[in-house]
Amino acid sequence: EESLVGIYLIQDGVFKYANPRLSKIFGYAVEDLIDKKGPKDLTLPEDWPIVEENLRKRISGEVESIHYDFRGIAKNKETIYVEVYGTRTVYKERPAVIGTLLDITERKRADDRLKKSYQIQNVLDSLLHISLEEIPLEEQLEKSLDIILSVPFLPLMPKGGIFVVEDKPDVLILTANRGFSVPIQEICARVPFGRCLCGRAAASKQIQFADCLDERHENRYDGITPHGHYNVPILSMGKVLGVLVLYLQEGHQQKKSEIEFLQAVVNTLAGIIERKRLEDALQKFNEELMEKVKERTRELGDANLRLEVLNIEYRMKKEEAEE
Repeated sequence: EESLVGIYLIQDGVFKYANPRLSKIFGYAVEDLIDKKGPKDLTLPEDWPIVEENLRKRISGEVESIHYDFRGIAKNKETIYVEVYGTRTVYKERPAVIGTLLDITERKRADDRLKKSYQIQNVLDSLLHISLEEIPLEEQLEKSLDIILSVPFLPLMPKGGIFVVEDKPDVLILTANRGFSVPIQEICARVPFGRCLCGRAAASKQIQFADCLDERHENRYDGITPHGHYNVPILSMGKVLGVLVLYLQEGHQQKKSEIEFLQAVVNTLAGIIERKRLEDALQKFNEELMEKVKERTRELGDANLRLEVLNIEYRMKKEEAEE
């Protein structure tokens, strides 16, 4: 009764015993569990098949004991993570399962945060590595987009694009995309600032989020599938360099952690774009400088040749004068 871990006895699919700690973990009174609810009522539907199979194995005598984790669901509908140990026993001359249950929600969340932090760092490191590759900007952005779309903790559809501002300062040019249909590639090849979600993100310099095709989604075509969006402006020193567009499942709710991650991503993309443009400008300057050097060298060669001719003419006239 005073145990710090949950203790249970299950028979015929319902609890025959539950101590106060187990009832507290799930938010029920003890009397609301005994002979009224079973493990199915306290298990997330997606995890019930494995819990059901493990109960069957012990009740049938196929195994004596099992130790595993699963996701439970509390009375207030909150998901909790639990670690359970159970063994086969006999209660009132019939098979049953007795065991302990430990709430590991905080430990699991800490592990998830650590794993997510590692994944984020890995993504940013990969993007920085791409910035060092000597390939065209379009190819760099395509590779970057592949990495972003593969992030495991973002509920992204396999579709997205990166728009870049080129010669005209108020027009977005679709530079890289994955999964875009032909109509979208044609409609969104050039998007003025202020039009559709990506244009609004560029004009406002603020993230534009949508959980469905709302009135802001102006670029449409017949047969477009329902979806949501993250449209994140790519900024450098307050200047708009482009916009990152990601597709979401319809109905997705934005999260602060997602916004923070995407902000770090576009900051890295801004560095890629700026670095590549600087490299291209430097290369162009070097090429122009080399051309000027060659031209100057030719001019000096011509001048030297003329001087040599004049020198020869002078010597010849001098020799004639002396004769």
